[in-house]
Amino acid sequence: MKTNRGRKYLNNELAIYSFISQFKYPKSYLGKIMLIAFLGTHIPLLTLFFYSVGATNLGWEVKFRILIIALIATLIGTAITLLTLQQLLLPINAVAKGLRKYLHNQKIPQLPTQYKDEVGVLMADTQYTIIKLDELIEQIQNYDSLTGLPNQQLFQLRLKQLIDESRKRGKTLAVIIINLDQVNNIKNLFGNDAGDEIIRDVAHKLEGCMTKNKILCRTNVSQFSIIYSHLVAVEKVEDFSRKILKILTEKWQVNNQDVYLGASLGIAIQPDNIDEIEYDSLQLVNQADVALNLAKEEGHSTYRFYSLEMNEKLKRRFQIERDLYYALEREELELFYQPQVDVITGNIQSAEALIRWKHHQEGFISPA
Repeated sequence: MKTNRGRKYLNNELAIYSFISQFKYPKSYLGKIMLIAFLGTHIPLLTLFFYSVGATNLGWEVKFRILIIALIATLIGTAITLLTLQQLLLPINAVAKGLRKYLHNQKIPQLPTQYKDEVGVLMADTQYTIIKLDELIEQIQNYDSLTGLPNQQLFQLRLKQLIDESRKRGKTLAVIIINLDQVNNIKNLFGNDAGDEIIRDVAHKLEGCMTKNKILCRTNVSQFSIIYSHLVAVEKVEDFSRKILKILTEKWQVNNQDVYLGASLGIAIQPDNIDEIEYDSLQLVNQADVALNLAKEEGHSTYRFYSLEMNEKLKRRFQIERDLYYALEREELELFYQPQVDVITGNIQSAEALIRWKHHQEGFISPA
């Protein structure tokens, strides 16, 4: 109701503008103002002139000269008025161009803010609004709404920047991915709000461990990532990882009940020969993910470093798991009976039925 009333009021305020905009020409707002200014100055002046000339007894030659002089003076005055109007309208044009520049190119305009009249306030308010809008858009795009930490997008951007910087300065960095093991269970037991609350608490605790060479980000629902730049020794990463695990394995309160989160950490260190190989931020994150998966397999509340051997091991496991899906189709599973013999009498007491997998290329696959 208030919106409709406000719209009706605004339409009444813009009645003259709406009427003039119905005409095809002039198209620009500046042209509309100049047309009104021209008509507004010429019609009264010419009317007064023709009346005064017609009411006198001067000769036609004199009247004609007076008419020419009046027209020239009126045109000069109008031209000066229109040029001045055009200059006075430039701030409005600057506001319009600044808004379009930001909408199309996301570039913040530089509008003057020192003027105090209506147009000056318009420019200052527009500049302030665009800056705040840009900050809000950046916050939404680059920061996690739950914790306020940098999100996955900003994490990748910062990591790329720091890898480039480390390459130039001969420094090393590491990526640590932290997975909270019990977040989904907590949400299932206590609700999503409780899960969100504990994630905020974890983010607050982890932020307390950050120093100027570490950047904490929330990169997934139950996952945090840390960029550890200017790394001087692997032992520093290990000490830091143990500190993180100690914090995350403490008791946490959810609805006045004690819960234990548990966490797994995957760590990848930027290789020393980075200038000799093609290497990017995505590779480093993937390596940390590989290490994280191994840490999860080996048990809760542990950390693992990435290594080439680890990667080959996981590739091998993936290949075996993939081939196992087709083992039945290829009739590669065979039944064996393993007898259980009485060592005293030598008689077979029973037999254990075992399924063995005879791979079409690698032969029998060990149960291990």
